[in-house]
Amino acid sequence: MTSYTNIQANTQASEPLTTTVVTALDRNLYALFEGDATATPFAQLQEPAIQDLAVTAAKMPDVIAPTSTSTGVFTNAIAVSTIQSNVVDRTSTTAVYQSVNQTLARGGSYTFYLYSRMTRSSGNMITKNSLVVNGVVEASTTYSSGSNYSDQVTLTGLSSGDVWYIKNERISGTGVIDSTTSAVSLIADTSSIDELYLDRGIYQRFGAYTDNWIAAVSPSWGWSNLSNLGTPAAWFSFGSLQGLTLPAAANKIYTI
Repeated sequence: MTSYTNIQANTQASEPLTTTVVTALDRNLYALFEGDATATPFAQLQEPAIQDLAVTAAKMPDVIAPTSTSTGVFTNAIAVSTIQSNVVDRTSTTAVYQSVNQTLARGGSYTFYLYSRMTRSSGNMITKNSLVVNGVVEASTTYSSGSNYSDQVTLTGLSSGDVWYIKNERISGTGVIDSTTSAVSLIADTSSIDELYLDRGIYQRFGAYTDNWIAAVSPSWGWSNLSNLGTPAAWFSFGSLQGLTLPAAANKIYTI
């Protein structure tokens, strides 16, 4: 790569025309177009210098799906939206608790990360939480022992308008179990040329002895390193929910 030479101090009227100055006049333009990092403090191509619609899909890099390690550290990805579903004191042996749908606003390659915390108070009930995309279960977490479980899936070729949600269902046994499940959708940062957007996440609560309700929350906190999160609740900015009074009747919707 051609190196950039700063000759600002050598362009005064009294300065001699040296080989260094002439070489810089010849090579600096190449250095700028080639993207020499040392030119950053002086002159780099800025967005206003690019003609509208001048960059076509043919000039964009190949799609790179979001990647992660087993601890949930993601690269090449942008968090788009989140869902959290909280099933409290589940005693039903038949009910399936399904969150409201989330709709993708743009197509691309997505990685979905599913995290569940399940605690059993009594009995031997086994429950499963599933991530469903366009009607197909793509990732799931099932209670066995302990309390924390995670799964993830990368899906390419998703389209604007595709739907995803999470659900909780009984697999076997009876008793009482609580289940908090979070899912985040992350889009590959090179898989779409549409303008970047960020949806508001949703929090939905189901319970045998409490009202069912929904609240809107921010999906923008701490998505890039999920290994540092002690509970799925930390995915959300729950400060906006402090002091919230539950509705007296079921099926109330809150927008915060």
